[in-house]
Amino acid sequence: MLDSGDSQGTFEDYLRERRERHKKSKEAWTCDCCGTKLRLYEHKLDVGKVKALIEIYRAAPTGQWIKVPELVRQDVSGTDLGYGKLDLWGLTERHPTKDGYWRVTELGHRFLCGGVKVHCRAIIMTPQKRLQKLEGALVDVYEALEGKYDLDKLDELLRSSR
Repeated sequence: MLDSGDSQGTFEDYLRERRERHKKSKEAWTCDCCGTKLRLYEHKLDVGKVKALIEIYRAAPTGQWIKVPELVRQDVSGTDLGYGKLDLWGLTERHPTKDGYWRVTELGHRFLCGGVKVHCRAIIMTPQKRLQKLEGALVDVYEALEGKYDLDKLDELLRSSR
């Protein structure tokens, strides 16, 4: 149990211990400090999320804001385009005042170009859906796509937007 005199490091230890305890069961627990029901979720940077990043970039390569829900409806591949989680890695950002508008960040652009790697998993805690940490292997865009996207198309898209 934490008391008000504990440091942030102790709180991180507390979260780490709770996460290990509930890792397999994915059970919620009650915070010893405030009584809030908490749960940790793991999100993988998977093919669907990277395809969503590519689609947002295709529609707005120079970082303009784009209404993503309309763009996602146009995808008929059946892939779950998890664009709403890309901001966990800093690859996209939400518009501060316009609901549904997103853009690719500089980090997202560098990731698509193969110039940077990011962690393959993001851990969030509910109910606030706050990022707790990024973890796992560092992956580039090609590793994250797992061979399930035409890399020539990606290279062509990136070349044409320069």
